[in-house]
Amino acid sequence: MTSVSVESNERLIMINVFMPPVRYEQENKAVKKTLTVPKWLNEIAEKQQVNFSQVLQAGLKSYLGIQGPSPK
Repeated sequence: MTSVSVESNERLIMINVFMPPVRYEQENKAVKKTLTVPKWLNEIAEKQQVNFSQVLQAGLKSYLGIQGPSPK
């Protein structure tokens, strides 16, 4: 901070920001994807009120061998 020059009518102020909550929110932001399934499968799933997003997320986590929301 000592190497920053400011005018006589200016002040240098340090602001400390705790970023983990912001990063977590950004990492877990929903991303829209287009999905194509056979018509007959879609009809059965809709009759059973399947939540396609939940099923896809669970399937991807299982396929990738992960359990938490965002592995590091």
